[in-house]
Amino acid sequence: MTHPLHLLPLESARFELKPLGSIVGAVDGVWWPRSRNLRDELLQVYPLLRDRVCHLERVCYRYSNWDSVPRKVSIDGDIVRLDGYTTQELDTVRFVGIRTSLVFALIPPGTEPEVAELASMLAMTGAVTQSAHALNEEAADTTARIHQRQVAERVWDDEGGHAPPPSRTAMRPAEVTP
Repeated sequence: MTHPLHLLPLESARFELKPLGSIVGAVDGVWWPRSRNLRDELLQVYPLLRDRVCHLERVCYRYSNWDSVPRKVSIDGDIVRLDGYTTQELDTVRFVGIRTSLVFALIPPGTEPEVAELASMLAMTGAVTQSAHALNEEAADTTARIHQRQVAERVWDDEGGHAPPPSRTAMRPAEVTP
């Protein structure tokens, strides 16, 4: 049984596709969906894929990245298979059409905007050897380090830009007797 989806004017998709002839990398684009509902999220990206994926036939995804969905949906008159796998690479979605297959790095919904922006930049600039999941982890780690440094700098500034005075109860070095 197919479930029809009707294209409606919804929020703009957080979806970026590398231009034709651009830097080769592990992925062809980046997708940062607003929810884990694949069926609903496809409404927003389907119009953006039409120029690059001739007749979208299937969407391959990892089960753990999405909520449960029907096996087939009808989008704008096309029947699209939604194929979930346990072995699909983490944080990726593959869009398959006639003689075309595009892999997208998936930035999980709920990711902080700073982390998502960095993960998107890393994926779009041609990280050839890193998986999409590794790019997401690198972006989260880098953002956390930046935040830690900013906190340390604020503390430094709050203390007048110098080390705090020694504590009154600090122990004095033990005197050595000859």
